[in-house]
Amino acid sequence: MINLLGILIYVFSKYKKSALLRIVLLYSIFSQILFFLFRILNAISDNHDLILKTETKYFLMWILTVALDSYVLFYLQKQLKPKVTKQNNEFEFTEINKVQRLLHRIIDVIFVFCFLYYNIDSIDRIIFVLVRSENHFLSTIGYFFNYQDEIYLPVYFSLTFYYLISEGIFNTSMGKIIFNNIIVNETARQPSVRQRIG
Repeated sequence: MINLLGILIYVFSKYKKSALLRIVLLYSIFSQILFFLFRILNAISDNHDLILKTETKYFLMWILTVALDSYVLFYLQKQLKPKVTKQNNEFEFTEINKVQRLLHRIIDVIFVFCFLYYNIDSIDRIIFVLVRSENHFLSTIGYFFNYQDEIYLPVYFSLTFYYLISEGIFNTSMGKIIFNNIIVNETARQPSVRQRIG
């Protein structure tokens, strides 16, 4: 429903308001990639082939969905233009202040916490499977993530993974979308993947 609402807002605004649609796409991509990684770990821990005949259609649907969502998100991100002025062959644009940066971070952390909270059953099942795995490396990872005093490890893993996907690949994050901010380099263009990850 939210996806449909985002599409309708985008279309009826004459292709100018894409924030809700970009939020839905970023959430979709993040959750699908994370759960695909969990499925891979599950398959490895059970000593099964990654793609079984019964899993092939799900695997193909996953690739198609992530590819389509990624393409649309890339397209929408490229449509965003920074507000710049060019004086003496130098670009001038408004940098966001530290308060907005903090708000970006808070929104991103809240998003990851909400994502983990609503998907904790699936994450617990994966950790359980890893702990019982015959593969020593995977069972060690499972024990590491299952240790009660280290509950923050899945959160840090998810935050790192989230930023690698959102800012590293798509040049945005939930906080930046909500505050309508974009990341640019010194020439007011999209920075390279290396710059964004850095």
